Amino acid sequence: MHLVYIGSEDEQEFLVNNLPARNFDYWIGLSSVTWLDGSSLTYSIFAADSHIISNNGMCFVINRDKSYQWLDDDCNIEHHYICEREEGHTSFKNFRLLASNVAHIDAYVLSSFTVSSMIECSQLCLTDVRCSCYTFIACEGLCLLGEECLATSTFAFERRIGATFYSALLED
Repeated sequence: MHLVYIGSEDEQEFLVNNLPARNFDYWIGLSSVTWLDGSSLTYSIFAADSHIISNNGMCFVINRDKSYQWLDDDCNIEHHYICEREEGHTSFKNFRLLASNVAHIDAYVLSSFTVSSMIECSQLCLTDVRCSCYTFIACEGLCLLGEECLATSTFAFERRIGATFYSALLED
């Protein structure tokens, strides 16, 4: 599963018409003007009256104030998101922000990565079947993946300014 890649006007229209809430911006899987899997754009709908790249061009949203055209945004801002998965996959993870300014202590970290955004950190957790939670520390560009997070003791955490802790609460 990954953030949605939009390949046509029909797909864009379908997504906009089926948004669960119309008063939010939604992250899409566009980064550095390519899709997260490295494939090139075959369709785009960048907002015409703004600079395409004004926030480093690393993360993009469909923007409610621009008729759901695409704008780049600060990767550390919390927005809703749209994910898609390949046909045949039967499970997915939903992450929810559980705590701010706390992180796993090293003994409970499955693996760590240097990343540029919370989205990149969540993508790493999605691709690791053992991962059920992650901590993103924006000021350090650090992503900490964990497993069995809901069963983890409160002693497994430490105060860490700027950290955000997300957990997979639902698996279908």
